[in-house]
Amino acid sequence: MTAPRPGRYRRGVPRLVALVVALGLGVGALGCAPLYGGKAEPLSKLKKKKAPPESEVAIPWDEECKVDFFGDGAKFRPRPQDAAPLFESGQAAMTQADRSPDPAAKGVLIVDALNKFKNALTKDPYNAEITLALAAGYARALKKGCALALLKRLVELEGHPDYESAARRMIGSAQSEGAFGGFRKESDAAVGH
Repeated sequence: MTAPRPGRYRRGVPRLVALVVALGLGVGALGCAPLYGGKAEPLSKLKKKKAPPESEVAIPWDEECKVDFFGDGAKFRPRPQDAAPLFESGQAAMTQADRSPDPAAKGVLIVDALNKFKNALTKDPYNAEITLALAAGYARALKKGCALALLKRLVELEGHPDYESAARRMIGSAQSEGAFGGFRKESDAAVGH
């Protein structure tokens, strides 16, 4: 093997550089060209829609009530001492339901409170406070028919001399009760206001 001559490679270097530059410009020109045609069209702006007001959303109220709240209680003896703990635990469950962010847990707590209020009312059927609490619970459970029937029962309790003052006080409270907001006119009519 003989040593290469220095002038021989020098002549090929400019050709090699020219070839690399030409390929680089060719590839560069191809790389800068748009792939799918010309300039892209601008995107259209989305129009904002207003959310429907809550008053337009229809609430599916249960208009009927299968429970008879006006049965004959002449044979029954009120036991307020037995009703008090049930009523208090029902109120605690309703308070927890009002604070619960989870709708499923809220529903379970409302049903639990309703059962406790019903049991308390069977122990003390002429108690106006338990009657109003059960009516408000039914309103929260969307049982409009039962809530209105219990409000009418409050009016009937007002006609009884032994329960008149408590019933009148609870009728006043019913007018400010937030649970009846979905059917305020009907609830006011039920209590005679």
